[in-house]
Amino acid sequence: MNKDALYIIHIQECLGKIDQYLGDSKKADFLNNGMLQDAVVRNLQIMSVSTQKLSDELKKDFPEVEWHKISGFRKFVVHECLSLDVGRVWLIIENELPILRKTIGKIAQEI
Repeated sequence: MNKDALYIIHIQECLGKIDQYLGDSKKADFLNNGMLQDAVVRNLQIMSVSTQKLSDELKKDFPEVEWHKISGFRKFVVHECLSLDVGRVWLIIENELPILRKTIGKIAQEI
């Protein structure tokens, strides 16, 4: 198994955990549940570490994912944790994760 494949599997696992934790939660559920926020943000954070370790060649093949923003999210969570806006995290969940999930699935099939 190549390095990229290992990280793709890890990213899929993180996305799966996020889906499991969220279930059919709505925005209000997420905004009012600190444990849910912590679980989701933690998985976004560790998932972003795996995206940073993907090869540049792979990332170039899938420009629909804003890889640098995923990396930036991890840096923000680690260094600016007191400024984390969970409303913005919800926007990531709604708008960005579906694209990432689809692309990661496509990559997993190709590897």
